[in-house]
Amino acid sequence: MKNQALENARESIHIEAAAVERMAPVVDLPEFSAAVEALASCPRIATCASGHSG
Repeated sequence: MKNQALENARESIHIEAAAVERMAPVVDLPEFSAAVEALASCPRIATCASGHSG
């Protein structure tokens, strides 16, 4: 059982890493900067349904 949990965790990490790798070329500096500034100016940020593993 522990081996399966470790295998699942590693697979999840690989999936997330691949998603980040695919996004790297399309990140636009002005749009990214605007998003960061908008979030930084918020006193609080709530998130929900941020994703799932597998």
